[in-house]
Amino acid sequence: MYTFKDLIAIVKRLRAKDGCPWDRVQTHESLRGCMLEEAYEAVDAIDRSDVENLKEELGDVLMQVVMHAEIASEEGQFTLEEVIDGISEKLVRRHPHVFGMTEENSQDGVQKTWEEIKQIEKNEETAWDGLKRIPLVLPACLRAQKIQKKMEKAGYHLASVETMNTKIHDINLSTETLSEEIIGEVLFYIVLAARKAGIDAEQALAEYNKEFVNKIIGQN
Repeated sequence: MYTFKDLIAIVKRLRAKDGCPWDRVQTHESLRGCMLEEAYEAVDAIDRSDVENLKEELGDVLMQVVMHAEIASEEGQFTLEEVIDGISEKLVRRHPHVFGMTEENSQDGVQKTWEEIKQIEKNEETAWDGLKRIPLVLPACLRAQKIQKKMEKAGYHLASVETMNTKIHDINLSTETLSEEIIGEVLFYIVLAARKAGIDAEQALAEYNKEFVNKIIGQN
């Protein structure tokens, strides 16, 4: 069987001057879409409980990691070894309850410690600073969920059940009065309502999309 060391050597060969013309010209920016696509395909395999496909897709994701690290190494930015060292050190640092630094074992306590450590790492003085860390590239529902969680941890009261009901039910569906801002606000409160009910809005919409498509296909 090929090993991780073999994979690194293969990627280096592809990037060599006499390697693959396509691989040689790739950059972090040109591979951005590939990274997203491979990650989504891995998640799709998880959703379909397709273990064999998951194995393949994880390989594609790993290849992207090695490729980006090789590009960075060629440009003197960082090496794959530094990537591995960084994530290993971070995992140990963020799990003091596992590696003997604390005795905290409750799930809530562990999550609280994790967030506190992240704030220190990112030089965040308040929980509000964490809002700046939420990637803009995240799917909108997922990003809304993260924003809401950060705000709540900072002590901000988003809305009561009554307020959410009002926002959602008072929307006028007339195309003459609808705007992007109105739709955005209502969707934000729908995500909030889902969170209050313990529902992942991103997953809920994904499941409904799948059911809707299957229903349409079944009718045609």
